[in-house]
Amino acid sequence: MSVHARKRARGRVAYEVIWRDAVGKQRCETFPTRREADARDREVRDLRERERHDRIDAGTEPLREATERWWVDHVEVTVSRGTAKVYATCLDRHLMPRLGEMAIRDIEPSHVLALQRGLRDDGVGDAMAQKVLVVLSGIMRHSQLLGRVDRNPVGPVRIPQPRRKRAIRPLAPEVVEGMRAHALVRGHVRDAALLSLMTYAGLRPGEAFALSWDCVGERSLIVEHGRADGELKETKTGKIRTVGLLAPVSEDLAAWRMSSSGSAGLVFPRPDGEVFRDTDYRNWRKRHFDPVAAAVEASHGTPYTLRHSFASLLVQAGWNPLEIAVEMGNSPEVVQRDYSHLFREFARGERVDPEATIVAARRAAAG
Repeated sequence: MSVHARKRARGRVAYEVIWRDAVGKQRCETFPTRREADARDREVRDLRERERHDRIDAGTEPLREATERWWVDHVEVTVSRGTAKVYATCLDRHLMPRLGEMAIRDIEPSHVLALQRGLRDDGVGDAMAQKVLVVLSGIMRHSQLLGRVDRNPVGPVRIPQPRRKRAIRPLAPEVVEGMRAHALVRGHVRDAALLSLMTYAGLRPGEAFALSWDCVGERSLIVEHGRADGELKETKTGKIRTVGLLAPVSEDLAAWRMSSSGSAGLVFPRPDGEVFRDTDYRNWRKRHFDPVAAAVEASHGTPYTLRHSFASLLVQAGWNPLEIAVEMGNSPEVVQRDYSHLFREFARGERVDPEATIVAARRAAAG
């Protein structure tokens, strides 16, 4: 083994590290400085003395190749189809065009900062930029576990968490009951039950469409699955929770059960009994949810907005952040962050009974 100085064009000097591998083939790597070449020379000598020839080339593979290993070992095994699609978008649109051909051992925190800056300059949103860096971190951490690199270059880089640009504005029960009334006028008992379930039990849309009848009790329901493009998956937090069932919600679910003759399987399935696909959900929102929201001038509302209405009801009922977090499947920190303005607004107000509030709003919408 040896380090040689080689003259290049315009008087520049490069340094070559030369050695022979396990089968006697001569190998050579070139470095711009003597310091880097000496460090590589020492590293190769050490690995050869310990007969770790397989580690000499560790990390020379491009990020694209490391990504393929990570995808097979991690994404295909542990990640839902929906999340995999998001990862694929991060890779194809943002990460591979910028760093795909770079050797993973050459990726430094400075490259991560440059990637972060490039995403910002290209107008990529904060949420997507955060996902791109999380994906890169996952790939590098996987490579580190496999012994291909000795550190994760994303680690020292601060990844800002996306923040809400506007405070959450929950839909009032009177507005939701107006939407529900319009759904019933159109003969959509299912939609009325869905609106009730998401607003007064706090289920995420994916959780509502993944709910099965065997999880619905008389006074509570069990939330154990989410939905991802036609498949059941874990809930967003990966935890199973039990939610109290208010009387109006029980009545709406019972009406839907009688109307659909459902006794087993999913509460809100596709016509063939299977889980909603993403296209089914988009069609439902466009053809069923959006029209009833527009009818009560709540076009800004989304199915997920209904979940915030549930949180608002609990705040007005005097529940504390920990209790609300348990009921909604969030952390107390998230509840405090997202609904702090509601706690402040209703801190000194009169405590309300959620069921009485719903009943009053329902009567007003009907009359």
